[in-house]
Amino acid sequence: DGARQTGMLARQQAGQVLAGCFASRQPIDEAGQLDVDAWRESRKACRVYRFHPDPAEAADGWLTHRGQNWFFHYDEEAEGDDEAAFRFGAHVFREGEYITVRHADGNAQTYKVTDISPV
Repeated sequence: DGARQTGMLARQQAGQVLAGCFASRQPIDEAGQLDVDAWRESRKACRVYRFHPDPAEAADGWLTHRGQNWFFHYDEEAEGDDEAAFRFGAHVFREGEYITVRHADGNAQTYKVTDISPV
């Protein structure tokens, strides 16, 4: 139905939640996949929030799309460069699924989807 959803992505290892996580707001279709047409209609509402115990690492921005690639785009220079969301358009957003984010430093980390909720 293209309704906006929020997703919480938590970094996990060996059953423990590690420092840092993301919350994002994006349109998800009935199959649990990113709805690109709905994203195009409401891209300014598709927000990304990076949480971290170190306040200097926290950031907010937008979910952006270039070609076949999706990025977390941060609007302030101090928040860092864009982070690539690996195969974001092909993922199913359901609790328990995993998403990989390539950080600006080139390191890729896997995050577990821990919550999907209607906005």
